[in-house]
Order: sequence, then C-alpha cells, then structure tokens
Amino acid sequence: MSVGFDQRAGAGATTSDLGTASAPATPGKSTLTAGALPRTTSDVPHAGAAVQRQGAPGDTSAADSPPAGAAAWPEATAPPPSMTALAEAESADSTTEAAATEPAAGNAPAIGASTASGTDGTAPEDATRAPAPRPASSVPIPGIVRMTARDGLRVRRTPDAKARDNVMGGLAFHEELEAHARVGDWVAVTYRMQTAYVHGAYVEAAPHADAPANAPAADQGAGGSVDHTAAVGPAAPAAATTSSPPSSSHSAPSASGAAPAPPVPTVATPHAPAQPEQRTAGAGEFTTLSGNAIAKTTAKEAAVLNSLRADPRRFNPAWLVTAQRAIGVVDATGAMNTETMRALRSRAGKPSLDAAGILGKSFLVGIVPGEPFMATELGFAEQAPDGSARRPADLAAQAVGYASYAAYQAEWVPITFLGRSLGNPKAGSSGRGHPYLAARVHAAEAFLRQRHPGLGDEGVIKAIGWNGQGNAAYADQPETKASHQHTMGLAIDIDPAHNPYVFDEHPTGLTHDQAMWWIETFEQMFGIASRIYGGDPIDPKNLMDWSKTSSSEELIQRVSATSNALAKYLELSKKPKEEILATLAKAGYSTDEANAELPNVQQALERFQKGGGRQHATALTNIREELLIALRDVAGLSWGGAEMSPLENGDFMHFDCRDTSFGHAVYSKKAPTKQA
Repeated sequence: MSVGFDQRAGAGATTSDLGTASAPATPGKSTLTAGALPRTTSDVPHAGAAVQRQGAPGDTSAADSPPAGAAAWPEATAPPPSMTALAEAESADSTTEAAATEPAAGNAPAIGASTASGTDGTAPEDATRAPAPRPASSVPIPGIVRMTARDGLRVRRTPDAKARDNVMGGLAFHEELEAHARVGDWVAVTYRMQTAYVHGAYVEAAPHADAPANAPAADQGAGGSVDHTAAVGPAAPAAATTSSPPSSSHSAPSASGAAPAPPVPTVATPHAPAQPEQRTAGAGEFTTLSGNAIAKTTAKEAAVLNSLRADPRRFNPAWLVTAQRAIGVVDATGAMNTETMRALRSRAGKPSLDAAGILGKSFLVGIVPGEPFMATELGFAEQAPDGSARRPADLAAQAVGYASYAAYQAEWVPITFLGRSLGNPKAGSSGRGHPYLAARVHAAEAFLRQRHPGLGDEGVIKAIGWNGQGNAAYADQPETKASHQHTMGLAIDIDPAHNPYVFDEHPTGLTHDQAMWWIETFEQMFGIASRIYGGDPIDPKNLMDWSKTSSSEELIQRVSATSNALAKYLELSKKPKEEILATLAKAGYSTDEANAELPNVQQALERFQKGGGRQHATALTNIREELLIALRDVAGLSWGGAEMSPLENGDFMHFDCRDTSFGHAVYSKKAPTKQA
C-alpha cells in the first residue's frame, strides 16, 4: 500500500528484521503538498499539508465464515476452536501426526476429529491416505526424505505431539525435506531455514533424482502419482517431462535468510491441445492470457473464481496445466481461469459446480493423478492471549490465536519474490511477513517460473515487466499503533513508484473534505482521459464492481485501457494550447467546452504528480496481465487496485490477504468461527 520509497521520511533510519528500531515514517505514507490548481480556492487542501497512507482500509462486510469453496477445514497447521478432539487424536506415540486434511467434498469430518484408530500405535484407519507407519530408524540420516501421509503432516519446533504451541506448518504428500538427525521417534529436518521435527512414522527416503521418469512413486497407494514435472510456457507445445527439481536460480539468495520456496509437487504431462487460430474478441467476448477469444465471464462465474482465490488451498501450477490439457482447455496456463472452470464443470456434468466441488480432491485426481495443491500454510496458532498486550496489532494477532504481536512476529520470514527482497530497511520496510503470505507468494513464483522455463529469476523479472522494486511489512515496530495488512505481515507492494494510490478517503494530514477534493479531481481527470482516448471512467465503486463480476484478464484489460488513456492525457497536458484544443474538438467537445476544459488539461500532469508518491507515475499502473494473474489467481491475493472497498480504492501497487479467512480475522480483529 505504500508509495515511492524516495518520498518516505525514514531515510537513514535503521530497523532490524523485527522492527526493533524506533518507528520511522511509514513507508509509502508520504507527504503531499496539496497545492494543485483548484477549481475554487476554498476547495484546495492547504499548501504543504502532509498526507500519510492509512493501512488497508477495506470492506469489512466480508463474512467470518469459511470462504466458499472450502470443502473441509484442514487441521494440520491450524488448530480448531475446540481442542478436545485434537488432544485425543495426538497420542503420546504421535500416530495421528498424519492429519486428515483433505477429505472429499461433502464428506468432511468434524473439525479436529481424529482419523486414527486409537492410541496403541496402530496406523490411521484410512490407510490409503496414511500408509502404515514406519519406525524412525528406517529413515536415512543424513539424507532427503519425503512425506508419506497423503493428507499432510505437521511440522513442529520440538519433538512433542502434545504441545499446543509448537506447530510451525504443514507438509504436502511427497513433499521433500533434508533430514539430519533422529530424536526418538522423530526426525529433525530443515524447514524454513530452521531445525524442525516431523514424526518418523510418516517419512521415507526420497527417490534418487536419477530414477526413471515414469517409475511409480513408492507407497503411492490407490491412484498414486507419477513423478514428472510439467513445463509450462506462455504458449506451451507438447511438453517434455523431467524429474529434476526447479533450477536453483529460483531460490532466494541464502545470504538474505529467506525461507526457500516449498518444492512443487510433480505430475504427468499430456500433450498440449492444438491451439486454434487466434482472433480478435467480438461482442460478448474477451481475450484470454493465451490470446484466444471466449465468452465473457458472468457475474456468477466470477463469484466462484473469487471463492477459489480465497481458499487456503493453492493450485500447483504444474499439476493444473496438465489437468487443463487433459480436459481440452486452450488457455492452459497453470492458473485457474474462466475457461478452466467451465471445462471442469463440463467434466463433472454439473453446469453450476461451485468452488467446493471444483476443489474436491477425489474429483481432481480423477482427471490427473498427483498432488493438485501446493503446500498449504494456514496461519492460525493456539496460544493463550497475553492480557497485557492490548495494542491494535496485539488484538489482531490474538484474533488468530497468538499471544501477542511479538509472538505473531516471531513466526515471520523474509519475503522475497523471484529472488528479490521486498524490503527497504532505510525507508522503514523490514521486508518480512507471515509464512501465510510467503506461501502464497511462492505459488505465484512457481507459476511465473514455469511460464518462462530456463530464464532464471532475473530473466523472468524482465519478461513480466517488473522493475524488481517492492516491499512487504512496514509500520511493524513493536510499539506500532497500526494493525493494517502491512503491519501484520500479510501484504506486498509491487513497484510503488509507478503504481499509485489514487482514491484514498482517509489520508492522515488532510481533512475528509480535502481528501474528497483530490478523489473528485482524479475522477474528473480519468473521465476526460477516457473520453478522449478510450477506456472506461473509473471510480472506487466501479473498480470494486469489476473485481466482483469479471475474471482477472477482463479486470486488468479494463484497468489498463483507462491507464493507457491517462498516460496519453498526461502527455497531452504538455502540448501547446492549439494542439490541446484540437484534440478536445476531435473527441467531440464543442468550442466552449474545449476552452472551459483547457485549464484542467494543462494542469493535469502537475496535479497528478503533486505528492502522494505519484511524482514518478505517468499512468495508473504498469502491472501486466501475467503478473496480476500470478498474484491474484495463483497466489489468491486481493488487489488493492480494485478490491479494497466501494468507497476508497485504486491502490494499484498493493496485494494482500484480506479476503481469506486468516487475513480477514487479522483485519477485523475477530476470530473466525472456522479457520482457513
């Protein structure tokens, strides 16, 4: 949500990774000299007025209940409201560490219900989902191990299944980790750059990297997966398969201390369907990322796509592109999209299949074997609240089960995107965030890397048109009075200097009337630009409406059309008077209308770049379609450019977790009735 770093007052300030230094000015909440030429002098915000960006003002009407599409609430990494059943499930011998996290839709167990047969060391009843336990002594030390529990395995800070506050996260079926010691029945592994523990009964030696590419995985059980990696390119031909992991160039530099991206589950790869001849979208159609034209997304379809974004389960792009090809999707990109949703509904024989049905694992693996989802991070903890911790950030942390903001921050990891740190300590941005955010960003990276195989991260950054600049957490010092999504480590900004925040109704330093003057000025400016150069006039409400009723492709195409019109309009403001008047006349303005509008056009660039972090911006956004799809559809983040609220919107740099159960609980400071 921040603006250009050079506008921040924190230059020279230092901050540790956890923000222990004194609080500098909040990144992106920069000074705004509100001296733009006014319509009337009385309407002008006073010269030199300072404005600071407020944190994540959003639509608080979102329900606290699970997002639509959550077929079951996984309990492996998010303890449920009542711990009675879970306490029974976690016996001293830890046989229930193989947690049932993904039952078929419509057949979900009660939250926290045990899936084990008892506490006598026997295997869980659903043996196809969790194979018979092995003794920890069978695990090779040191070496690479993989998970055998089909529905996920807890990772703990200590080798103790009875502890309630030592769960660090969860692992997906066949996810691999480095093991380096045995501790009784437990195996010490490296997890997020730390030593952690998994129960030895549910891990095995990982297959050698040189095993035949089509060899069945060991202990795969009924419907087991075949180990392949799908190549996912922008216009994917029939993809060759390989069993090698992603290039090491995709890992964050070790010097940064960033948590490595979870391994991407691998799947078999059918041939890509034949690409039809591309054509221009006609009436009632839009152009997909792959360039083909299909019928526009309906409002009901968009609602399902939004439910899929909010779900904690993120599709593995390698698996999804394989499934897309298997069901004949032309726009087979590795991201969920309108065509894929329609094809899945057709496959199921249910034209109204909802998000829960689409996410049903038995349905998905019936299309393509393998693991459809990335490793899931649920975020919730189960600590007793610290009664002395009463700052807003403490209350937000307590809503999701942490004792305090300090305890919540203790979980944080460096946030990197395509190898670039999203932080600027000199400007007050620690570049850190909650693992819940990190897991979603990792999903976006996996998508982009597979779209551009062989380029390495720097090549991908260039291909998607990003300048590599951004930030994650800020205003995150221990004494902070804020609790917005950046403070809580649940938001990132992409290229703040060139993706401004234009519809901010509550900027610190300006009265509400002054803030509204700027909003109305921008609305008028965008309206004139679209009248001359095309695109739709935008305001906070219609941006919100677009986000609720269209796909990401349609959303960014509409926003980009207006953004391009604004760029041309700002260039027009520098032209001679005669050229401006001629351009207005060509756009249909009468002579009187053109002369009346002339001063506004001439002042447009000065007004738009008058502080507020917009001094380098020459359009609304430079975020390209592929990057928006990565962060919105694959990572499931909400875009501040269109998804904040109907009253204030247009924070084009900003992406956060507000529409997820975890993110909304943090924002509202209210614990959800169910966790995801």
